[in-house]
Amino acid sequence: MNNTEEFIQKLKSPTNYKELQEQIIIWKRSPEILYELYRSLDNAMEEHGIEENAIKHKKELIFRSLAINLGQDNINYSFKLVRKYVHSLDLRTIASMLAYQDKKDLIDQVDIYDDDSALHGFYWMILQELVIRKELFFGDKKLDKIAEKLGKSKLSNLPLQLTTIETKLYSINFSYYSYGRPTPLFNNQAPIDYTEKEASSNMNIELMIEPFLEKQCLSVLNDWTLNSHGKAEFRCGKMNRPEIPIEEIIGTLFQAEFEEKTILKIAQATPSRIFSMLYSTASNGGAYSRGELGAYGRLKAWYSFLGMCGIPFEKNNITSIIHELDNFVWFEFISNTWFYRQLSWDIGIVCIHIDTNKVYSIIGTDTD
Repeated sequence: MNNTEEFIQKLKSPTNYKELQEQIIIWKRSPEILYELYRSLDNAMEEHGIEENAIKHKKELIFRSLAINLGQDNINYSFKLVRKYVHSLDLRTIASMLAYQDKKDLIDQVDIYDDDSALHGFYWMILQELVIRKELFFGDKKLDKIAEKLGKSKLSNLPLQLTTIETKLYSINFSYYSYGRPTPLFNNQAPIDYTEKEASSNMNIELMIEPFLEKQCLSVLNDWTLNSHGKAEFRCGKMNRPEIPIEEIIGTLFQAEFEEKTILKIAQATPSRIFSMLYSTASNGGAYSRGELGAYGRLKAWYSFLGMCGIPFEKNNITSIIHELDNFVWFEFISNTWFYRQLSWDIGIVCIHIDTNKVYSIIGTDTD
């Protein structure tokens, strides 16, 4: 296939979708052609009666081929399309894919157009995606400089460097043909060494109601419940004495979900493991959704992590909680009850506050 006109003609009555798909991937090293093809597809639906879904699929593949193939020209033409179609694009996905590019080249491109306020939200996504994809534990002065010139955003409440508990953030892995999504339980394909215990109740735990913290803790599961077929529950309580067995804590908080003697698979977890689970839950989505992606996945993970520590989401609290982690004990758990479907998209977390004897817990599942 030699040009975009021939591509459009074949798209009118396709006999081989794979050929068209492979042609887009071949043109990944000719970003100007992909740019012109994307623009041509705008008129193809009206002029040639091509189905909307076919156009949408090809546009997604064009952006994928542009964004994840490394090179300054690919960045330039990706940004040209974003500037032209900013109000009709899936900017979260584009920002996540562009973060594969060379950090300096991408930052330079953002720096050129940082006066365009319509793109400031997109730029915040790119900055945060770079922090995650490039694992910036020590920050980057150029990112800080650009951030100072951008307007306020929800993402501006996140530090432009990873904290010591964000050591394993497994994001969607984009390729030219598909994408892979790590799930909460099996980040990096690592099985968890669970211990089986029987759920039971304990009269020394007083259930509490905290609506504000409930919303904050469950925010990490919003994508599952709103965009897939997921379920989520939050419970909290206060122990009248310390060192109550974890199976009794879970059995008391979730009596309707885990009846007496229900088998629970439980493991004590590190803050890093917990944050990794929260990040995968939010960023990579459930069985039928793509998730919040990296930047907003990190934001939602911090909402929930701080909520389970009993404190509101604020930028300063992200920094301060790192120095207070010895005050909390974390557990993860699942079960083979009706609540969980025993798929990849299950999550159960308990946070015990050592100094106050309070406990906060969330459970979630995505059904099929």
